[in-house]
Amino acid sequence: MLTVFTVLLLPVVLHAQQKGGIKSDVENFIRTADIQFISKYFKGYTEVEIPGFSGVVNHVKAQMLIKDFFKNKKTDDFSFKKEESINGLYFIILDLNPNGKTQNLFMLFKKDGQGYILQKIEIG
Repeated sequence: MLTVFTVLLLPVVLHAQQKGGIKSDVENFIRTADIQFISKYFKGYTEVEIPGFSGVVNHVKAQMLIKDFFKNKKTDDFSFKKEESINGLYFIILDLNPNGKTQNLFMLFKKDGQGYILQKIEIG
C-alpha cells in the first residue's frame, strides 16, 4: 500500500519541485541579468512582448532580446505578485522596479515532457 501511495504521489512532488525551480531560476536571472539561469526553458518559438519589440521568435532570438533588455535593467527591487498552475501551464507575474520605474513581468511556461518551456514573456 505504501508503494502505491509513493508512486501516485511522486509526479505531484516532482511537478512542485519543477515549478519551484522555475521561480528560483527567474529570481536569479533578474538579480544577475545572466540569461543562463533561464536558457533551459527556451525551446522552439517564444512570444516576446517587451518595450520596442513584439512578436513570435525562435528561441535564440528570444534569448537575445531578453538578455539585451535586462542588460541595463537588472534589479534587486522586485516582488513576485502571483503564480499559478492550470492544465499543464504555469505562469508567474512579478513587479519589477528598475531605475525606480515599476513594470510588470509576465512569464508563461508550458509543460513539455518532464520539464517546462517558456511560451511567452511580456514586460510592460
